[in-house]
Amino acid sequence: MNRPLVAIILLLATATAFAQDKVKHGFNSVPYPVVGYSDDLGIQYGINYTFFDYGDGSIFPNYRHKAVVELSRYTRGQTGIKLTYQSTNYVQDITLGVDAGSIHVGLSATTQKYELYASETD
Repeated sequence: MNRPLVAIILLLATATAFAQDKVKHGFNSVPYPVVGYSDDLGIQYGINYTFFDYGDGSIFPNYRHKAVVELSRYTRGQTGIKLTYQSTNYVQDITLGVDAGSIHVGLSATTQKYELYASETD
């Protein structure tokens, strides 16, 4: 595995562990390491960044906008890119998910109870 990538993942995981519980405002990001295993794909490694918009801080710990970006790779060559966006400022409470890998691209639009749209292409 690439040594600089491992060092970056460990550094971000350590910085996240020492985060403080205080009222947050504006834009904040939280990085997490991604580690997993699959019999078919091998060991998964990468990073997950979650971005929050707390506005002026009056709604903390709730948020106005949330975006998640996950970049990962498996030891047997497959790459994954996942994007998710949520917002509380719109009338419809719908979550859009995009999973763009090296082989398949998936789209999904969901509410708390239903999956409204789903597709997968090669």
